[in-house]
Amino acid sequence: MKTRVDILRNVYGAALTVLGVLWITSVPQYLQITVVTAEVIGVMLGLAVAAAFLRHPYRAKTGLLELALGAVAVGCWLWMALHYIDGPWSSVALVTSTAVVAGWVLTRKGRLLPFVGALIVGSATLWVGAQSWWALAPSAVALSVPLWKRWRPSLNNDRD
Repeated sequence: MKTRVDILRNVYGAALTVLGVLWITSVPQYLQITVVTAEVIGVMLGLAVAAAFLRHPYRAKTGLLELALGAVAVGCWLWMALHYIDGPWSSVALVTSTAVVAGWVLTRKGRLLPFVGALIVGSATLWVGAQSWWALAPSAVALSVPLWKRWRPSLNNDRD
């Protein structure tokens, strides 16, 4: 018997498949709806990330954490699709780089800290602005933490 988590994962997968087929067959163009490819890919990524959280839970069994992270992933990627930046290359590069670093931060060990760090890094272009290079500051901090942890023991040994 399928659990509710299995059903939700199947819904995410079915929505991903339907969206892909609709996009490939150009249904939005036939309906005269202007959709940028990045917007569709954003929605598809949200659905795929949510399904991945349900398929590969942090613990032995899928729990509330994975359900919440999946819902947040879908919401964030939907927000990106609705507020897609079609501007200068520097703005697109800033948003992309912070999103990539945020994804990397999510892969780090831990439960809550990587999630909070990814939210801070990923949202930097929202609270600093997509035109400001200061949006890369949280990314630089996030990338420097593992280096600091790696070099910290050698710095302590040099003091002896």
